[in-house]
Amino acid sequence: MVTVAVVVILSGLAIVNYSQRLSQERLLASARILHAWLDEHRRIAMQRGGACRLTIDSTSASLDPTGENVILPDGKTTPNVCANRTPLLLKETTESGEKIELKKNQSEASAIIFSFRGFSQIANADNNWSTDPELELRLFMPKVERERCIKLISPLGLIRDGYAASDESDCIYNSTY
Repeated sequence: MVTVAVVVILSGLAIVNYSQRLSQERLLASARILHAWLDEHRRIAMQRGGACRLTIDSTSASLDPTGENVILPDGKTTPNVCANRTPLLLKETTESGEKIELKKNQSEASAIIFSFRGFSQIANADNNWSTDPELELRLFMPKVERERCIKLISPLGLIRDGYAASDESDCIYNSTY
């Protein structure tokens, strides 16, 4: 009888740990997908010799490249070479991903623009370019301790990913994954 009680207690602990670990891995998979998706669109802009605008929507946790034109800060427009690409819906990237949420460190940032040279700019809602050289996107899920972070460094177009121990801590970018 004692053996059965010990087995029940240990399996209960194992199920809780497994469930938390599974959620952490789903979040990590979504962060890796986001990183690869951003890098792919940066390369498309370079290959096609144009600009690629990716609109960020925190409420639906998505990035959308489908706008027809990229409006530059001087008011001129150029075709969006990524306009025919499929949007990235982070809530659909992994199983049970509907709980994934997206937040950004710049509330006024509305889009990322990659140039034909691979450089990047962060665009605000009023279509002016942000003066902040970094955009940090954080992926998180309820009841998951670690958050996943993606940092875009402008104007170089560098994309880094990392993690944060909690929503109040800074992201750590000490490795590629």
